Amino acid sequence: MKRENKESVSTDNCCTASDRRERAGQGGPEGADAVLLAELLPGSERGGTEGPVGSRAKPGDEASDRSKRSVVFMPPGRGRWSMELFGTAGIRGSVQERVTPDLALAVGRAVGADIRAEAAADTGSDRPEVVVARDGRTTGEALAAAAEAGVESAGADVRRAGVLPTPALAYASQGRYGVMLTASHNPPTDNGIKVFVDGQEYDSERESAVESRVADGTPPAAWDEWGGSETVAPLPGYRQAVVEYARGHGAAADGLAVAVDCGTGTGALGTPQVLRELGARVVTLNGQVDGHFPGRESKPTPETLGDLRRVLSDSDFHFGIAHDGDADRIVVLDSEGGIVHEDTVVAIVAEQFVRAATAPDPVVVTTPNASGRIDERVAAAGGRVDIIDRKSV
Repeated sequence: MKRENKESVSTDNCCTASDRRERAGQGGPEGADAVLLAELLPGSERGGTEGPVGSRAKPGDEASDRSKRSVVFMPPGRGRWSMELFGTAGIRGSVQERVTPDLALAVGRAVGADIRAEAAADTGSDRPEVVVARDGRTTGEALAAAAEAGVESAGADVRRAGVLPTPALAYASQGRYGVMLTASHNPPTDNGIKVFVDGQEYDSERESAVESRVADGTPPAAWDEWGGSETVAPLPGYRQAVVEYARGHGAAADGLAVAVDCGTGTGALGTPQVLRELGARVVTLNGQVDGHFPGRESKPTPETLGDLRRVLSDSDFHFGIAHDGDADRIVVLDSEGGIVHEDTVVAIVAEQFVRAATAPDPVVVTTPNASGRIDERVAAAGGRVDIIDRKSV
């Protein structure tokens, strides 16, 4: 039964179904379908049948005849997610209440429709590619499948990459798009969605466009315009790219002893292999991908890294590394198990880039809340720091 014909379903002669919806304050699409469904179900209080709610109508009864009619259901998305979806690091939340397969489908379709329109305008091609990957969470497989269905039903092609660290998905999205199913360092009950274009995470403007399409309920493309999918394996290429990049920066890793706590996250698929390829001796903790995070909490903190800190203090390692669930976060520890402050890590990296720079006046850009350690190391290397307030950018 088409939506435009549903007025004929009502058996209440006093008014139409839409009249009753307006009277009840349920004029929106979701409220409309809820009212219609209640009218069609046998035993419904709205259906006017005798007996308690849930009682079975007898053959030949008016309610029995109504129960055989078609029911119009709400398309996924429309009117359901009008709130702001994206936070500072994508979409995150409980897989039972927020980041559900319904939402993954709606976001996938919104992304597919948006980039398909963009690709057609920029290149004349309307079949962009989207690499879809996930971290090791137990809910990731189902959510990835839903996101893939959304992308394909919008008319874009999916490149299914399986379980990856988030930086590997970003690498694989160069020259195309990417969707990563991950909640980073959140607990295993959560999951999330990040969207990439050409190796970079979506900016606020692109995220707002996706939110608008999700709120409006983007319909599927025509049946003969749906995209297809194939499996890709970007992980080996990503690891090799990191190895080659590292060899061009700093001293060789030959002879270094490094302890790596992967936190049973997808860092286990990248960091130990890269360090070994560079010549380091690597010992891993929690080195199997397990979305339950049985070894420790996914977020690496001084409290959750007790095992790694003890290993470092009791053994002969030069330093340690710890990751979160999708390996887009790193914590560095010294040889005694002490946490190296993140500003110190940034300062060391900034100093290295300044020393390697060929520009006559190398500049490092920081924000007002950045540590003075960065200024000191950059100045010692012959560079200078410019401070920019992010609110003014």
